[in-house]
Amino acid sequence: MKPAAVSIDLDPCAGDALYERALPRWLERLEAAGISATFFCVGSELARPTARFALRAAFAAGHEIANHTLDHPVRFASLEAAAQRLQIAESGARLSDALGVKMLGFRAPAWDIDARALRVLDELDYAYDSSVCSAWAMPCLRLLARAVGRAPGFGDARFALAPAAPYHPSANAPWRRGGLRLVEVPTSVGAGGVMFWFSPVLAAGFQAIPALEPFIKAAPAPQWLFHGIDLLDFERDADPALAWRHGLRRPIADKLAMVDAIFKQLRRWFTVGTVAALAANA
Repeated sequence: MKPAAVSIDLDPCAGDALYERALPRWLERLEAAGISATFFCVGSELARPTARFALRAAFAAGHEIANHTLDHPVRFASLEAAAQRLQIAESGARLSDALGVKMLGFRAPAWDIDARALRVLDELDYAYDSSVCSAWAMPCLRLLARAVGRAPGFGDARFALAPAAPYHPSANAPWRRGGLRLVEVPTSVGAGGVMFWFSPVLAAGFQAIPALEPFIKAAPAPQWLFHGIDLLDFERDADPALAWRHGLRRPIADKLAMVDAIFKQLRRWFTVGTVAALAANA
């Protein structure tokens, strides 16, 4: 079977509830499905004892821990070069120190990566980046974000031209194949350039899962992307300020059932593992 991956971004927007309530639910669902996933983690969160304990538990359970910057800055690709390097290197050092293992992978917030950051990752001996989404919808999301007055993120519009399967990118044009040792592992893109990740699926409802089935099944190496807070119980666990996140108010029982259905779907068609495992197949 072809390879696929599951990744979960632990964005720092839910305090201790993310680690005390949501992350254990993820570990339970992954264990039940027999899947090892990749958790992209923010280095500054290790100041929380709850985060250190939870990430060590995830690592001990066989999951990959990867770097998601030091403090999840908006518009990562717009930072000065020195600030980008600090975000990568300091977060990686904190995560490695907490877990006793070198970080292999990186993801920029909001998929907002650029060629400078990829060269830094290559210099720091990272095995892969997973910030490029080559779906045709990405340029549309940039335009929509600008229209509503939000910082767009989402990387270069030319990322829509990138391969859908893991590849070695160009040092100056990350959407093209090139000579970097680093592997780029595209995320959330199915056959035909159709984009998928759990946030809009959660908002749309259960019917979105079978609707995406043919696009995911035909993808060369799909990666389902989730966020840690997706499995918060909004009524009991979540800060009401997070109500703007579409789908977060959905009952926790429904969210768990949707995650289980996606995992079952993936296991039916693919050998499912970490993002590092996808990168190793490039």
